[in-house]
Amino acid sequence: MRKVAYFQIAHCGGTYTVFKLLQEGLKRKGYSLRCVATGSSHRKAMDSVHVDDAVVLCPETDDARSRTQALLDYITSERFDVIIANGTPVETNAMRFMPPSVRRLYIVHNITHGAYAPARAVRDWADLYVAVSPRVKGDMVRRFGFPADSVRTVFHGVDVGSFPESTRVNTGKVVRLLSLGRINDYAKGVMWLPEILERAMGSYSALELDVVGDGPEEDKLARAFARKGLSGKVNLIGRVPRGRVPDLFSSHDIFLMPSRFEGCPTALLEAMATGCVPVVSRIKGVTDEIVCDRASGMLCPIGDVASFAESLVRLAEDRTLLRGLSQRATRRIRERFTLERMADDYDQLLREILNKPYGGATPLEMSDFEMHPLFQATWRTKIPLPLKNFARKWLERVGIQI
Repeated sequence: MRKVAYFQIAHCGGTYTVFKLLQEGLKRKGYSLRCVATGSSHRKAMDSVHVDDAVVLCPETDDARSRTQALLDYITSERFDVIIANGTPVETNAMRFMPPSVRRLYIVHNITHGAYAPARAVRDWADLYVAVSPRVKGDMVRRFGFPADSVRTVFHGVDVGSFPESTRVNTGKVVRLLSLGRINDYAKGVMWLPEILERAMGSYSALELDVVGDGPEEDKLARAFARKGLSGKVNLIGRVPRGRVPDLFSSHDIFLMPSRFEGCPTALLEAMATGCVPVVSRIKGVTDEIVCDRASGMLCPIGDVASFAESLVRLAEDRTLLRGLSQRATRRIRERFTLERMADDYDQLLREILNKPYGGATPLEMSDFEMHPLFQATWRTKIPLPLKNFARKWLERVGIQI
């Protein structure tokens, strides 16, 4: 069995979800995946979520050089065949020091500069890159000069056996909405939810919203709902065990996702797999590659709360439309976004890099260790967050990719 190290902190976020999907899908193809990270902060994070399929290396000295040496020693002593990097700084930078016998795959998970910078730092040392959507590949090739044949587009997939299709015959008045993901306004646009719900309920009052997840804006979001008098219509559930997610999607009618940016949102795929109709932001090259607008869901301009509200009202009032979108959403996932297809694509990539000589740059020596400058903070971190949010919303709306 081929051994693959997946460089990522073990937690409940989307990148770890991708690891779990790959672990399951590639096991059937003869690969053994293990989540590997370094450093005491990663150890604390892993312990907090009680995962048992990850290794966190904690050398006595918690600096980048010591962590990299510990990682090199572990990968070589355990005889891993492939490493998959995902952008965590120390682990990704370590790709530059790995021996040629260890092959390197890099996954770019999002459409932000923070996602592209680590890939640029190791571009001469990776065998292949995976872009999780056409938008990601387009950015890498056109904006950052990656060779087109070195970047392969592989969408995430859904284990449809774990997310069974739900028969949708909601003839009651109440329509149940679900927001599921990290409660982070910068990426997920969660602070638009109170205004979306308030506007929609002005035309259709029998809406109920469950917000599942945790994050830095949890308390702020609760206060925003309370100020609008919506607390009785909203349940802030917090983080739930992964095993509960399929039932959550199956018991709700509409999945609400007003994100500012995404790479390939697994929650969207899972919602559609169960027939929970998506009402989501139109993110060029990402969500519009998954959702066929008004055929398998509704796409709304980023931050256009009126458009989101109108979509909710239309679906609540037209149950024939709601049921039709639900059926077509399920069909679309089962035709194009399955775990089997995802595993086949990664198996093909892994076979490709394992069956040819390493052709990247000569690995660096640990005596010359340094972190690549692209892992350092840039001027972008100094831009006030409200200005960042404003710029991203409007530039994305007019088709300027930032």
